[in-house]
Amino acid sequence: MTNSWNEVEKQVVPNRPRIRGQEGMSTRLSDNQGRSVVILIADDDEDDLMMTKDAFDENKFANDVFYVNDGEEMMDFLHHRGAYADPASSPRPGLIFWT
Repeated sequence: MTNSWNEVEKQVVPNRPRIRGQEGMSTRLSDNQGRSVVILIADDDEDDLMMTKDAFDENKFANDVFYVNDGEEMMDFLHHRGAYADPASSPRPGLIFWT
């Protein structure tokens, strides 16, 4: 019996986020249960952060994307400290980009 690529992929990387979308429509990164993944991006270079924001906007990502300016602010976000004390304003990310 031959497994489809999707079945093989699920066995090899069961919790890998998946990207769903169609030409001209928004793209949504989701987990293996179809739930939208929250994305957190930490970058201390303002130009890099702006390019990343533009790339996400241009590709019409429908995910909630949060941006922080450095590793310290990222840790505050993750541990709900300081400006991120309210868990509603800093949900647990499913994907973190840290540059």
